[in-house]
Amino acid sequence: MLVVRPAGPSDLDSLLELAILSGPGFTSLPEDADVLSERLDISRDSFTGTLPPQERWYTLMLEDTATGDVDGVGSVKAAVGLKRPFFSFRIVNHTQSSPSMNVRLDHQTLVLVNECTGWTEVGSLFLKADRRKGGAGRLLSQSRYMLIAPIPTCSPTMCWPSCAASSPPTAPVRSGTMWRTNSSPWSSTTRTA
Repeated sequence: MLVVRPAGPSDLDSLLELAILSGPGFTSLPEDADVLSERLDISRDSFTGTLPPQERWYTLMLEDTATGDVDGVGSVKAAVGLKRPFFSFRIVNHTQSSPSMNVRLDHQTLVLVNECTGWTEVGSLFLKADRRKGGAGRLLSQSRYMLIAPIPTCSPTMCWPSCAASSPPTAPVRSGTMWRTNSSPWSSTTRTA
């Protein structure tokens, strides 16, 4: 059975393996044990509620309970751009025309923007190659949204934790997936094949 569970400091070797497999272009998974160790500490503190809501960075691990192998990682950053700028691109449509020459030119450009400060970022989705089939990727991907879903009062542009209490609420049961309670109200998501 595949389980999506919170990541913690004991996952360092597995996360480092995933970072190496993802390659150098996957910037949210650097091949640096110190950086990944800090990220796992932040994840643990995020799930336990010891970090302020806007500093939380939830990291999820996809684990095969039959083998104990960690086959994927996903994450949710509570708020981006608060400690260092967060830049993104906006696609802008441009139209130029000359009626006298009967010419019209439509083109798109990318514009660098810094307008998402404080927004929640759903990111860091990576699975081992042999798990990229059979629904494992979809399970891990949608688990990130299930982490956010129990807080319906937030708008898509607001930082999710600013709408929430200091600890996450109990998540609802979903079709095909469910939250299983252990020591934390958000201990893991499971799916049977």
